[in-house]
Amino acid sequence: MARREGPGGRRPPLQRPRPRVLVVCGARQTESQYFTGLRVSLASPAVDVRVTAHAKAPAQVVEHARQYADRSAVDFDEVWCVVDADEFDIESATRRARGIGIELAVSYPCFELWLLLHHQDCRAHLARCADVAERLRKHLPRYDKADLRFNDFAGGVALAVERAKAARSGTEPVDWGMAAGGEDGGAAVSSTIDSPEAAVGEQPRIVRPYGDTTGDGMVQVSFTLPVPHGALAEGAALQLAYKMGLDPAMVVHSKAMGPGFTFFVVYGRVGHLVDLSAVDVVEREYPLLPAKEVNLAVRRLLRRKLVVVGACIGTDAHTVGIDAILNVKGYAGEKGLEYYREFRVVNLGAQVFVPELVRRARAERADAVLVSQVVTQKDAHLRNTEEMSAAFREAMGERRPLLVVGGPRFDQRQAAALGVDRIFGKGTTPSEVASYLVHALAERVAARQAAGAAAR
Repeated sequence: MARREGPGGRRPPLQRPRPRVLVVCGARQTESQYFTGLRVSLASPAVDVRVTAHAKAPAQVVEHARQYADRSAVDFDEVWCVVDADEFDIESATRRARGIGIELAVSYPCFELWLLLHHQDCRAHLARCADVAERLRKHLPRYDKADLRFNDFAGGVALAVERAKAARSGTEPVDWGMAAGGEDGGAAVSSTIDSPEAAVGEQPRIVRPYGDTTGDGMVQVSFTLPVPHGALAEGAALQLAYKMGLDPAMVVHSKAMGPGFTFFVVYGRVGHLVDLSAVDVVEREYPLLPAKEVNLAVRRLLRRKLVVVGACIGTDAHTVGIDAILNVKGYAGEKGLEYYREFRVVNLGAQVFVPELVRRARAERADAVLVSQVVTQKDAHLRNTEEMSAAFREAMGERRPLLVVGGPRFDQRQAAALGVDRIFGKGTTPSEVASYLVHALAERVAARQAAGAAAR
């Protein structure tokens, strides 16, 4: 596409944070409504998309796109024209587009075929737009091309991509239900977005919620409103649901919670997509070992028993978490650390203050200190953890034991900021903790041996 030039015919240097794409639709309603909805749904930070319309023949749409881009103050990196084949002369539009660097996305016979692929595979030759629209209305009886609702298609974008690719190549489309690991399609669809919506930016590993059908975007949320149970309360719940982006939304359960409160469960569709490549989580970087291998590793590393001191610190009296990890009865069908023959476990119980924890850890020559924090009011769990890590640094320096904390309200990514070696969240099992301790101690032993060798 033509670019604006500076003096001397040279384009001035320009650094932009993201590419800019212009999408020109050959219809003022259906296509432009779809791509505007798709742009909002993807909300890609990697690309800036402008959508406009020019309801003319394909060759005129291409010429309009050229003029629009040339007049615009925006320097577009890509320009796409989205047109129907219908009864138009596509060849001349294609030649013109290629000659001026414009991309052309053509629907045969009309854009409704692309919409149909969101709901079903279609390999039959449909020469008339009316035939395509008839099939589409089997899925969307109230479909109106003058008032397209993108939420009716948002859940099937990745499916439509795969079906279009398969139709073009003559292969079978991906069965997302089977690919997800079951016949019911229990996981949401995942794909790399391709043309024609590639103009909105490539989004790898995109998924959507699963409710009744694969990728339909249906979710269930619950909340309480300070409104007495009744019609007004249900109306307020629906208003909140729509403002949260659920459309359509339905109150499937409501119950009075005292004289002035109502609890709700709302079911509805969201138009948002999730990019798994942008999800930031703490992955387990060590192997999950059975008890026998953990015991062998401890014997090889330490040649003595691994000493673990556990407690609930501060005013926290909830020992259920620390007991699930330490006590022999364990949790989720797994034996606790007391079951491991090469572990010596000292469970200090609840409401242990930090100075006492440090004193006992030193007296027991602890290799690891495990702390559970369930009470989180006013971030008490964070303050207690910071106090504990600071106390161990002051008392023992680099020779301190491994510091491990756990609880339902911790963010596992905060370990370094809180001064501990590891954070475990809800659902953690004893074998995960035991495997981590062996892994972390092996790294410590290796580091100390390397430091000793370097000193010599």
